Amino acid sequence: MDEHSLDEVHREASILLARFLDPSLAAMRLEMARALRPLPEDYAKVFADDVADIARTGYLALWENLPAWPARPEQIKLHVAVARSEDFVEGHRRAEEFPGGYRSVATLLKPGRIWVCWEFIAPERTAGVSFDGLVHLDGHWAWFPKPWRVLPSHRQASPMSHFTE
Repeated sequence: MDEHSLDEVHREASILLARFLDPSLAAMRLEMARALRPLPEDYAKVFADDVADIARTGYLALWENLPAWPARPEQIKLHVAVARSEDFVEGHRRAEEFPGGYRSVATLLKPGRIWVCWEFIAPERTAGVSFDGLVHLDGHWAWFPKPWRVLPSHRQASPMSHFTE
């Protein structure tokens, strides 16, 4: 995968995610987030064969009780970062903008996929509300937030706590 692909995914993700900051679409945020639900076959495209079903099961609680994405009216800036699955394994600088959990499950992510993390920020602030786990797959976007929370060695007792911390 070349830098052009990374730039293209960055551009397309920025367009998609900017919609969540559009005040005229605020009432549709939950539906827009629901549209990012992975297809059943998507899990095998992003996770290693031996953990794809585990990931699918782990994300069920999220999709059954999807929280609205919090974005306050003053959060009008969007910061997007992209990294290849391999970047987490190699410790590439692109991986530095992602939560550290990605490095802990790097070998469980299929090579060749570009992951997206992003932040909604108010202009006078340096930090805002952060999200991660967006992947472009075969013409659609799928959201796999905090994958380290659903993979085998990282599971916890309460499935919903995985996504709200």
